[in-house]
Amino acid sequence: MAKSSLLTVCVVLPPSPTPSPALQQVKRHAKRLARGRVRVLLVEPVVDAVAAAECPSAPGVWRVPLPYDSGALPAYGDTLFETALAELLLREQADVVHLHWSGATTVVPAVERCWLVGVPAIVSIHDDWAPAADAPALTSPVQVVRQMLTMASLVCSPDPATAQRASVANWAPDVRHLSHASGSAPRWEDAYRELAALDEDHSRDRTTLSAVVTTYQRNEELAACLDSLVAQTLPRERFEVVVIDDCSEPSAEPVVRGYEDRLDVTYVRMERNVGIGEARNAGIDASRNDVLAFLDDDDVLAPRYLEELLATYDDGTGEVDAVLAWTGASPRAAASPAGVMAFRGGLYMNYTSFHEGQDLEWGFWWGGRCSIRRTRLGEHRFNVRFCEDTELAYRITQDETLTVRHTRRAVQRVDQGLEPMTLVRRHGRLGQAQAQLAELHPQLVENHPWFQDSTRVRALQSGLPLRPAMNARIATDVTATLELPALRACASGATSLLDLVGHSYGMLGSVENGLGWFAARRAAQARADGRRLRLGIDVASPLLPAFLDWARTAPDEAFPELVLAVPGPGARAAYDTVRALAQEKGGTARLTMERGAAFWAGVDAVLDHRAPEGWTIADGLPLPRGPLDEALNRLFLTDSLLGSFR
Repeated sequence: MAKSSLLTVCVVLPPSPTPSPALQQVKRHAKRLARGRVRVLLVEPVVDAVAAAECPSAPGVWRVPLPYDSGALPAYGDTLFETALAELLLREQADVVHLHWSGATTVVPAVERCWLVGVPAIVSIHDDWAPAADAPALTSPVQVVRQMLTMASLVCSPDPATAQRASVANWAPDVRHLSHASGSAPRWEDAYRELAALDEDHSRDRTTLSAVVTTYQRNEELAACLDSLVAQTLPRERFEVVVIDDCSEPSAEPVVRGYEDRLDVTYVRMERNVGIGEARNAGIDASRNDVLAFLDDDDVLAPRYLEELLATYDDGTGEVDAVLAWTGASPRAAASPAGVMAFRGGLYMNYTSFHEGQDLEWGFWWGGRCSIRRTRLGEHRFNVRFCEDTELAYRITQDETLTVRHTRRAVQRVDQGLEPMTLVRRHGRLGQAQAQLAELHPQLVENHPWFQDSTRVRALQSGLPLRPAMNARIATDVTATLELPALRACASGATSLLDLVGHSYGMLGSVENGLGWFAARRAAQARADGRRLRLGIDVASPLLPAFLDWARTAPDEAFPELVLAVPGPGARAAYDTVRALAQEKGGTARLTMERGAAFWAGVDAVLDHRAPEGWTIADGLPLPRGPLDEALNRLFLTDSLLGSFR
């Protein structure tokens, strides 16, 4: 069956009290488009959107007034307008958005919002464009066009020199010289349909798909995920849904049973909480179709998600083993600084260097965004609790190369777990998991840059001394109190506050990744040496009571070898308490007279979140971020950490 031939295009005009001839021409062009198989949403930013109600302005053209803030600084965005635009794109299931740039306005923030929610964007820069007065750093059309190269699918400029100088890579979005007089302007309907991949005939495709959804303690989010599966355009006979409940309380079964009349759905409940890898294995065994698509319970799929996945497998350009889909933010998350830092800043995912149809290596087979042919998976199964996707993909490549093709047309959106500090701690867990994979597959350390010490050594030695300053910069949590335009407008030199805060979170994430990596590496070395990890404790530390609470309930085999610094006679009672607990746990606690750098040099880790001046990688590791019990679990109880990263 061919995809629906009715194309929905959102044409966005800039705010303008006196429309220019170019924009009048855009309106006339919208009417011509609507005479074909195109549904046009003509978006006009207006100050009072309530008074200017939605209405048809011509057959097939629907005028949509959206509110904008007349006092907003155009170079830094308009949260009111951009949020309304993102919600419109998803509500109306727009295939493409075409933004027109005219006058002293900029659409970079609006393009970013479209990119975040996963709708292909075209940008036309008109002849009367001039740099916005509030954006002295963006005075060059080339600078602006280059800024959009990783977000827009097509950029049209009236200046041929701009188009030529802005094209910096052969895979970058198409940058064209737009001149109706010269006849070089694209035929827009063709460009729209190409981006939306409409009119491709898949009537002979017979590939089937199993959507495997793992869930734990998120019944409300699971329901939203299943709702999006109900709304899929892929015919029902070509896909099934398998929900694996990882021992949730309350059970997810009543939620799933409510969809049995609308989906071919199977429910499987694990007898105990086993983690995402083993839960997905149960989903593989309970499913039957050609392609396995793994989903998290808080993923919300665009209506064509499954159809686009299978179209990528069936596109006739060679055997595709696996497909990496596009993950973006919900409209709510896309309007937040956290969402921008998560997806554009790389705190969570970073698609900025990927393009449609690109073939990637095995390391980009990312769990809840990926699918794979059952024949290519074979008898392989998930084996580890964390980085289970990467570890499985690596083992598959030992038989034969695994080709992972990326498609931006299969879109899923999330808005859970994107808080910056949550993602910073996730980097620590990721570093720890990568080190465990390196222990399991030692050849990774030699052959892959993701599994080497050097970059993490640099991150720790440069980042740990700056950790207090970075903590102070984000302590006020300005991203929770200021909107995106304000964060972009507040600048130190040419760097915005958003960039400064994002950089701080990014550096903290790199530090956490390094701490997680080396903590796991040192634990592996301790096992090889037949000893326990050595933990240095200053018994006068304010963290000692919390450590004792954790240690009393920790398994005896996880209790570390303690190296205790006693600063004076007044700490003797604390020393006796720690030593008695160590004896009770079958561990050891020895006294040391070392102080400062010498104390840090004699242990694997120290009960302190701060590193001393002059710290080197040979010294003990400071604790990772987060509650103390969580940090200690990461050091000594890695097997207890279940669930997904998000």
